[in-house]
Amino acid sequence: ALLLVCGLITAAVHMRRLAETSERIVADRVRGTRLTQDLFTQSAQLERQLRLYQVLADEKLLPTLKTQEARLQETEADLLGQMRSESAQSMLREIGLLRERVDARLQGTPHADLPFGELLTDTARMQQLATEIRQTAHPSSRSRHTGDRTWKADDFTCLVARHQKSLASHPKGDADPLLAGRPI
Repeated sequence: ALLLVCGLITAAVHMRRLAETSERIVADRVRGTRLTQDLFTQSAQLERQLRLYQVLADEKLLPTLKTQEARLQETEADLLGQMRSESAQSMLREIGLLRERVDARLQGTPHADLPFGELLTDTARMQQLATEIRQTAHPSSRSRHTGDRTWKADDFTCLVARHQKSLASHPKGDADPLLAGRPI
């Protein structure tokens, strides 16, 4: 009986450690998700501010651009500490280089001499990289091709509901109209 009590206590301690570890992993994952979303949002805001500056040619917008670049740099630094994947870290470093290039071009360059085409191309590349980082960090967020018929257990609901009723494919909305049915 004493061995059983010791075994139960040991199991309870291990379960508590497992729960704490799981809680920490979830918190890190949520923070990483928020940061990847912030990265994309901030690069899009930087592009909008550049377009606004291009159209209005108002020097009062430069401090706003600097603030946006500082936020983007802070998010990059936070994400660099979160990302474990070498490819994601490489993409983050590329975003940093693009952001620095945009910043360098804006420093002391008169509005008329700014290469807005190149600046906007750089910000568009930042957004593309931010999307790729999100997909690298969270593979289940990738969009799927309509012709992909293989079952993937990306989320718990798919795992639970895979034996539910099937509906016939609709020819207008499906790349493979001859497929007999698909799970709903």
